[in-house]
Amino acid sequence: MRDLTWFEFYLAAGNPSTPVYQLENLAGQNDAKIRRRVAENPGTPEFLLRNLAVDKDPEVRLAVASSPSCPVSLLRQLARDLDPTVRFGMAEDPNLPEEILLSLTEDENSYVGHRAQKTLEKLGASKFKQEPIDIFRGETRWLYA
Repeated sequence: MRDLTWFEFYLAAGNPSTPVYQLENLAGQNDAKIRRRVAENPGTPEFLLRNLAVDKDPEVRLAVASSPSCPVSLLRQLARDLDPTVRFGMAEDPNLPEEILLSLTEDENSYVGHRAQKTLEKLGASKFKQEPIDIFRGETRWLYA
């Protein structure tokens, strides 16, 4: 049996059909690009995402935050990551829950806060619409479009 090449590891790490036991092995690789690819894989289970959320490489942690399988509790943890590049990357992500983006607007790093605010503004323009509730009082409310 031949040894797998780096590219084959990379492909397997990103393949949603890769069995969990193989993803576990790939998540333990020394190469951060392989670990990041496992974090990006929509088939990666939550327990592996939790392990990768404390990876030494910030790109791996950011990939966890971008995963559609990442639970909100883990997103909250990553929104407090010590590395501002992780928080900035999260602040750019329009797929994050609004509560996480709102928390990032108050980040100690002004670049992170500003980016989260810009992301929320972009979402407001496309995701919400204003509609009157009571035409006599002129109240408005935000509804999902």
